[in-house]
Amino acid sequence: MTYYANSQHQFQTQFRETDGHIVKVEGAAAKVSEQCGAAIVFGKPEYVGLKVTIKSRTSGQEMYASFKPWRVNGRPGSVAVFHLLKPGNYILSSAIYLRGYQDVTITVNWAEPAYWTN
Repeated sequence: MTYYANSQHQFQTQFRETDGHIVKVEGAAAKVSEQCGAAIVFGKPEYVGLKVTIKSRTSGQEMYASFKPWRVNGRPGSVAVFHLLKPGNYILSSAIYLRGYQDVTITVNWAEPAYWTN
């Protein structure tokens, strides 16, 4: 939002999201829209409470999420969800992941899953 001096009017300078809705991947819900997607990271039960980072390759913007308890295919596990990400290439990383990072591509109206359960 942009505020102009001596005015109480706001003018929208960012894109406006339309058709926001929830998609589920293996029961884990993520909010997406016609302009944004999401990422869902499934992990081991011992990851609960640990932080995972997603970083945009184009803008360099970083976001964080913590693993929450979840059941993956009927087994105890954990999940971290990143809602409403702009489409593009991202890097998922955490000190707990064996390879150090994972590339993901976010598309609109979809939640991209990543499995850190092995």
